[in-house]
Amino acid sequence: MKYGIFLHGLAVGIPTDVDGKWLSYYDPTKRGFRGEIRATDDAAKALAFDSFEDAAMCWRQASGTRPDGRPNRPLTAYSVEIKPLPSDAVRETPD
Repeated sequence: MKYGIFLHGLAVGIPTDVDGKWLSYYDPTKRGFRGEIRATDDAAKALAFDSFEDAAMCWRQASGTRPDGRPNRPLTAYSVEIKPLPSDAVRETPD
């Protein structure tokens, strides 16, 4: 079974273009402190993780530190749900 990260939206409630979609690409090192996040409506195109824990590690992945000294974890700004993907979702996480 593979798992994906479903993005409900920013925790602060500001709408974004990835709300209600599956995470399809994530690089916390891009775009300064914001990271680069792409999403899809199609679960078969979502990033697929081997375990719930691997997906949670991606969600918490840090890229350096913020100006306040705390770890920079752009994806944690989003309310997410880690869910099993349909069996035809075979896309792997990037190396």
